[in-house]
Amino acid sequence: QFTSGRRRTALTKAIEGTLDEDFRGRFLPFDSAAAKAYAPIARANAATVATRNTTDFESCGIQLMDPWSLPTH
Repeated sequence: QFTSGRRRTALTKAIEGTLDEDFRGRFLPFDSAAAKAYAPIARANAATVATRNTTDFESCGIQLMDPWSLPTH
């Protein structure tokens, strides 16, 4: 666990900056409305759903990937 102070503040700021800049527009929000319509949203955006639970999504007609099963180099 980080202690309070300048290092923690700097790390928090760096992470937030990275997330804001590097991932902006790359991920769709998954809120309650999206949960009710996940397959149509993924199809409409030609998106791949990354989930460890691919079984529940197999019959939705969307691309799936399990990021935990990707080969490591």
